[in-house]
Amino acid sequence: MAAKHVDQDDFILTLLHADDQQAMNIIFDTYFSELLQRTEHYTGDRQVAKDIVQELLVTIWHERHHLNITKPIRKYLMRAIHNRALNVIRNQQKFKTFTQPGAEPMSSADIYRYAADRDLRHNELEGMIHLAIDSLPEKLREPFWLSRNTEMTHKQIAAHLQVSEIVVQKRIMKALKLIKTRLNKYLKS
Repeated sequence: MAAKHVDQDDFILTLLHADDQQAMNIIFDTYFSELLQRTEHYTGDRQVAKDIVQELLVTIWHERHHLNITKPIRKYLMRAIHNRALNVIRNQQKFKTFTQPGAEPMSSADIYRYAADRDLRHNELEGMIHLAIDSLPEKLREPFWLSRNTEMTHKQIAAHLQVSEIVVQKRIMKALKLIKTRLNKYLKS
């Protein structure tokens, strides 16, 4: 079963890189209802959920040459939809805070500046996270990467790296501590 998904993921990624819209048709047919259901669970609003999922799919198509889509694609899509739904919820809460009774409503320009600033901070943080991960020693980076970007368990990672499961757990924890230390300056500002 897992081999089928890997083959389909490779096929989809090949189509995406070849600018073949069939890739989006396959993604839509395979994942749309699950993405919509998951997003609606987060937002509580079917129309907002539909907008978020459609925006994600459009972004994937437009940014297909710049995105680093990891396999399995399902996991990538679920993480992306989770992040987008949380951003929408966070923005709605902040917008409500700004539009409390008695408060001055935000102008369109203020909302745009706020969104642009948020996106800039997000991109900056994402870049810093990638730098922090890339700067890890190989023996820490590899188990950390495998734990975050594959569906491998710690036991499977241990077998793959030919070390004990405890060693894998310790290396991942150490990697997390180093990443947190490197990002601490950014997180405090």
